[in-house]
Amino acid sequence: MGHMRHVEGDYASAFEYLSKAARLGDVQAHYYLSALYEKGKGVDKDEKKEVYHLEQAANGGQPNA
Repeated sequence: MGHMRHVEGDYASAFEYLSKAARLGDVQAHYYLSALYEKGKGVDKDEKKEVYHLEQAANGGQPNA
């Protein structure tokens, strides 16, 4: 759902859904959150949070992280 909102350009909703999924351990959600923080879409740009979520995705086996 979060990725769908992201594709639609509804970044605030995407952030909400992806944050919930990431808290539940969804590796892909961490990956998408890193992109939101990198680009500042739906959130303020934040390099530390970007890297944190990217690391969580990589540690979880997300191949593009």
